Amino acid sequence: MSQNPAEAAVAFGATVASALAAAGGNARTVEQYDALVERRSASDVLRDHRARLVATGLPGLLAPEDADGLGLLEEGGALAALVAVARAAGAVPGPDIAAPWAAVPTILRLAGADHALQAQVAAGEVRLAVADLTGTPAADRTAQGTARDTVRVVDGEESDGLLVLEPGRIRLVRDAALLPVSTFDPTRPVSTVSRASLTDDTIAGDTLAQGERADRIAVLARAAGRLVLAAELHGTGQELLRLVVEHLSTRMAFGRPLGSFQALKHRTADLWSELSLVGSLVDEAARLLEAALSTGSQSGGADGTGDDAPATTSAEAVADAEATAETDAVAEASAYVAAALSLASDTVVHGGEEVLQLHGGIGYTWESPVHVLLKRAVASRVRWGSPHELRQEVAQRFEL
Repeated sequence: MSQNPAEAAVAFGATVASALAAAGGNARTVEQYDALVERRSASDVLRDHRARLVATGLPGLLAPEDADGLGLLEEGGALAALVAVARAAGAVPGPDIAAPWAAVPTILRLAGADHALQAQVAAGEVRLAVADLTGTPAADRTAQGTARDTVRVVDGEESDGLLVLEPGRIRLVRDAALLPVSTFDPTRPVSTVSRASLTDDTIAGDTLAQGERADRIAVLARAAGRLVLAAELHGTGQELLRLVVEHLSTRMAFGRPLGSFQALKHRTADLWSELSLVGSLVDEAARLLEAALSTGSQSGGADGTGDDAPATTSAEAVADAEATAETDAVAEASAYVAAALSLASDTVVHGGEEVLQLHGGIGYTWESPVHVLLKRAVASRVRWGSPHELRQEVAQRFEL
């Protein structure tokens, strides 16, 4: 590609943002929200969004070039492009990006899955969802803190299979019985599946990785999904900020625009400041995760020869050093991603509550999309660990 990675990332993000806007699904399209809430045509709306996103090449963003990927992965900047896309998607009642087009290609690539399967995913011909059993998020626990018998899967309807992340194993299960359930976020379907059916060895499925390798892949895949979710939340926050600035600039009270009142100015300025911090942390987390993925793909490439030690000893030393560097890079990147998602979750939910108040009663009606965006932020807040759980991970990593 002639562009440098940064330029390619920005260009790709802009292309997908334009496609999302062209879908007629920006936050002011009340009719689409009505359709989603009433479930009369939710599948049609989401299917249309997916088709437009597939046409941009989004599914191939994190796929290797030899599996019909876009090539950004090898050149660098793939995660920056994905973050740009996720931010654009934050204001749109569209399908999930974090699992099928971030976590899934990461798993398939690192697990060395069949290239034909990777190519089908990259082309949008096969869509896989993710069931993560390696942790137990708040949404999958009972009031007593024990794991539920079922696992929640986001936007798994009409998927061609589930990538199941278990402790010490990653499997591809193609015939999982998904049961649609009601969800707080009307724009994103949620299904449940029996936990026992996913871990039962008698259920047909392909094992892609086992042992420590599977655990490491799961960490990176979860980090990729969390990063996209944090970027999407940031995009939702930016859309909420745009909506409230527009509202305060046009709504009149006592013959003056609402935005002319100092107290409302300060609350809006605080939201802008908080969102700026989220954006910076998401970008830094993307940079570190990109470096960690690069370190992992390059490890083992040195020949290990040297002048002052036997070749075998040098090779072993180099391999140990590379393994340590890779482990540290993955741990640091994962911690930064957890911090970014924790900050994004709390900031955008709080910001949505502020924007809802600043809109007054109209914010609760279908004439305004504010409450829908707030519902999405609240639902996303516990998807891959609550803010408290994420902060615990960060504290553990940095021994705080």
